[in-house]
Amino acid sequence: MYSFSDGDIICSCKGTTKKQFLTLVDEQELTTLDSVRDKTGINKNCGLCITIVEALLLEAASLNGS
Repeated sequence: MYSFSDGDIICSCKGTTKKQFLTLVDEQELTTLDSVRDKTGINKNCGLCITIVEALLLEAASLNGS
């Protein structure tokens, strides 16, 4: 799988970078795809970033020891 850099756009509909996404996940304690959609709007429009968002949620959980 492709490894995203911090500045890479992970959701083109919202213009969100990997770093911005991981910051939102941490600050808002987002742990599920539904919570991401509800609180940020990411992955709510076209849905093409679903695989990326799910992978980054897993990455964030492993970084936080969850």
